[in-house]
Amino acid sequence: MNFILWVAVIVLFVQMRSLARRVHEVEDQLFKKNAVPTDSVTATTAQSAYQTTTAPGVLLSTSAIVSEMPVPSFTPSAVTAERVSLMPVAMQQVPVVPAEFFLYTWFKEQTLIKIGAVLFFLGAVWFVSYAIHEGWISETLRIMLGICAGVLLYVAAFWRSKTDTTQYLIITALGTAIIMATIYAGQILFLVFPPALALCLIVLCLTYTVWVSVKAAAEWLAVIAAVAGLLAPFMINSAAPDLGGLMIYLLSLSVGLLTVVFYTNWRTVSFVLVVGVSLLQVQALGTVSALELWWYGVALALVFLASSTTSLVRSRVPEAIDIATLGIAGLLYTVLANAGASMPGLALFIAAFVFAVIGYSVHVRDAAPRIVAVFVCFASAAWMIGTVLLFDGYSESIALTVEVAVAFAVLTYLNVSERAIYLSLATFSIPLVSALSVLYSPLWNEGIWHRDSLATLCTALALIGSTLWLTEQERFRFKSWFSVVSGTLGVTSLVYTLLFLAQVGQVYGAGSYVFIYVLWGGFIAVCTYYSLMSTLPLSWLHSCCAAFILPVSVSITSLDPSVWEAGVVHRDAFGLYIMVAITTELLILSVLRYRATEQVVYKNWVIGFLVGVIAYAFAILAVFWPGLLGQGAVGVDVVLYVSYAVITYALVTVFWHLRAPIPAVYYGLSVGIIPVLMSLVSIDSPLWNESVLQPAAAGLYTMSALVFLLAIKWSVANTMQSTTVKNVATGLYVLGGTYATMLVWLMAHTLSTTADIAVTVALFVYTVAGLGLYVFGSSRIDKTIKYAGMTLLVLVVL
Repeated sequence: MNFILWVAVIVLFVQMRSLARRVHEVEDQLFKKNAVPTDSVTATTAQSAYQTTTAPGVLLSTSAIVSEMPVPSFTPSAVTAERVSLMPVAMQQVPVVPAEFFLYTWFKEQTLIKIGAVLFFLGAVWFVSYAIHEGWISETLRIMLGICAGVLLYVAAFWRSKTDTTQYLIITALGTAIIMATIYAGQILFLVFPPALALCLIVLCLTYTVWVSVKAAAEWLAVIAAVAGLLAPFMINSAAPDLGGLMIYLLSLSVGLLTVVFYTNWRTVSFVLVVGVSLLQVQALGTVSALELWWYGVALALVFLASSTTSLVRSRVPEAIDIATLGIAGLLYTVLANAGASMPGLALFIAAFVFAVIGYSVHVRDAAPRIVAVFVCFASAAWMIGTVLLFDGYSESIALTVEVAVAFAVLTYLNVSERAIYLSLATFSIPLVSALSVLYSPLWNEGIWHRDSLATLCTALALIGSTLWLTEQERFRFKSWFSVVSGTLGVTSLVYTLLFLAQVGQVYGAGSYVFIYVLWGGFIAVCTYYSLMSTLPLSWLHSCCAAFILPVSVSITSLDPSVWEAGVVHRDAFGLYIMVAITTELLILSVLRYRATEQVVYKNWVIGFLVGVIAYAFAILAVFWPGLLGQGAVGVDVVLYVSYAVITYALVTVFWHLRAPIPAVYYGLSVGIIPVLMSLVSIDSPLWNESVLQPAAAGLYTMSALVFLLAIKWSVANTMQSTTVKNVATGLYVLGGTYATMLVWLMAHTLSTTADIAVTVALFVYTVAGLGLYVFGSSRIDKTIKYAGMTLLVLVVL
C-alpha cells in the first residue's frame, strides 16, 4: 500500500508539471496572436514620446502643438471630417482607475495554474487524511511525508525564485514551518527521531531559511528563523534536558545569527535574539549551577557586545534598537554576575572598563560624538552598579555621591554636549535615593556623630559644592542649560540640606523644634545672602525667601505664653532672638543691595523683610515683658507699647541713614499706629490721680518725645521738596501736639486741688502756647505753625 501511495504521488506530480507546461504553451500562442504590428508600435511609441515631452501642468501654445502634428492632406468626401482636438495633453482629464482587491489581482494572473494548485492541494489533503484514517500510512511514513512536503515546498520556492521573489520567500517560510511542525509532532506523538537528530534537522532547515533570507535580502524571514531557533530546543522532546547543552546551543545560535547580522546589519535579529537568550538564561537560574551559567552569560554578553558595537560604529547616529540590545545584554550580565560571580562588583567594574576602552577606541577613530556618548553612559552605569554591589549602607552612599559629583564636574569642565550635561544631572538621583535611606536610619536615635550622619553630610556637601561649582563659573552662565541645571541642583541642595538639618535638630529630644528652625533659619539666611550678593537670576532670591517661611512658621511654637512663665532666658527665647537677628541682618543686606542696584525687586524684599522684623519683634515683646515683669504686673502694657514705639523709631532712623526706598520708610512709620492706639489706654488710667510720675505718664512722655523727634527728623530731611514728606512731617507734628495737649490737661488735673484751677491752668498754658506759635509762625511765614497756634486759641475759646 505504501508503494502504491508513493506511485500515486509521483503520478500527480508529473501530471501537474505537464499541465503547467501546456498552460504556458497556450499563453505563448495567445500572446503571439494578440501582438501589435510594428507600425502601430512605432506610432504608439512616437505618441508616448510626444506626451512625455509635455510635462504635466505645462500648457503649450496652440501653434506649437499644431506645428508638431502631421498636416493631413485634403480629400473631398461626403463624410464630414472629425475636428482634431488641439487640447494639450496636460489639460486632459486622466480617468482614475479604481484600485482592485489584492486577492483578485493575484488570482486573475495565471488563473488556471492557481486553480489547479488549489485543487491539487485539497485533493492531497483529502487523500492523506483518508489514508491515515484507513491505516494505509504508518507513523514513521507520516513524518517522512511531512518532511518531504516541506522539501518539495523548498524546491517549488527555488523554482519560483527566478520569477517572483515574494512567492520564493513565502513558500520557503511555509516549508520551514511544515518541517518544524512535522518534527515537533513526530517527537511529541511518536518520538520518531533521537532528540539530537531532531535538533540537527531543525537547525538544517533554519540554516537554509537564513540563507534564503540573506540571498533575497528579507530581514523578516531571518527574524522568523531566529524565533524558531530559540524555540527549537523545546520541540525535540528530550527526556533529560541538558542545560549545559542548551547554553552551548544558544551560544552557537547567537554566533551564527550575529555573523549574518555582521554582514547584513539586520538589527532586529540581534534584538530578538538577545531578548530570547536573556529569558532562557534567567529561567535557568534556579536549575543549573550559577557559576557555570555565569561563564556562559559572559560569553554571550561578549558576543552581543561585539555585534552592537559593530552596528553602532557603522552608523553615525545611534538607533534605539541598538541601545536596547546593548542594555538588555548588560542587564543580563548584571543579573548573572550578581547570581554567580564570586565578586559581582568587580565584574561590573571590569565591564565598565571594557565599555570605556571601546568608547575611547571609537573616539580615536573619529566616530560620532553620540556614538561615543553611548559607551560612556554604559560605562558610567556599569561603574555605579558595581559600586552598589561592592559597597553597602553609608559607604555605598558616600561612594556614589563622590562618583557622581566628580563626573558632573568633569563633564561640565570639558564642556560636553547639552544632552550629556542633563544626563549627568539625572545621575544625582542615584546617590540621593541611597542617601535618603541613610538619612532615616535607626542610628540617628543614638546621636549626631555616627557613620550615617557622615554619609548624609557628604551628600549635602556634594550637592552644595556642585551648585557653587556652576554658579561661580562665569563661562557657564551663557550656556543654554545653565538655568535649568543650576536651578535644579540649587533646589535639590536646599531641600536635602533642610532634611539633614531637621534630622540633626530632632536628636535633642524635647524642644528639638527650636534647634530645627534655628538651623533652618541660619542655612536659608546664608543662601539668601549668597543670592543677594551674587549676580544670579532673581528666581534664586525668590526661592530662598520663600523657603524662609518654613523656619518662621515653626518658630511660632516658641511664642506660647506658658513657655515664658519661667523667664526670658531659655531655649525658646534664644531661638526667637536668633531668628530676629537673622531677619534683621537680611533686612539690612536688602537695603544695601537696593542702594547698589536701584532695582525694584530689592525694594520689594526690603519691605518684606521689614514686615518680618517688625512682626517678629512685636510678637516676641508681647511674651517677653510679661515673662520678665510677671503676668499682670503694673505698667506691663505701658512698657510694651513704648518698646513698640522705640523699635519703630529705630527702624525709621536706620532707614533714613541707609537711604532705604521711601515706600519702605512709609511702611515702617505706619507700624507706629499700633503703639499709638495702645497708648490711648494710658490717658484714662486711674494712676493719674496719684502722681504725674507713674508708668502711664512715663509712657505718654516717651511717646510724645519720640513723635516730636521723628517730626523734626522728617522736617530737616534733604527730601523736603517732596509733598508726601512734608505731609508726613505735618502729621507727626499734629500727633506730637495732640500728645502735648493731653499731657498738659492731665498734669494740670493731677497737680491741682480742684477742677476749676486745673482747667484755668490748662487754658492758660494753651493760650500762651497758641499765641507763641501764632507769632512765631507769622514771623517765619510758616502757615503750618501759624495754623497750630490758631487751633490752640480756638480750643481755648471753645
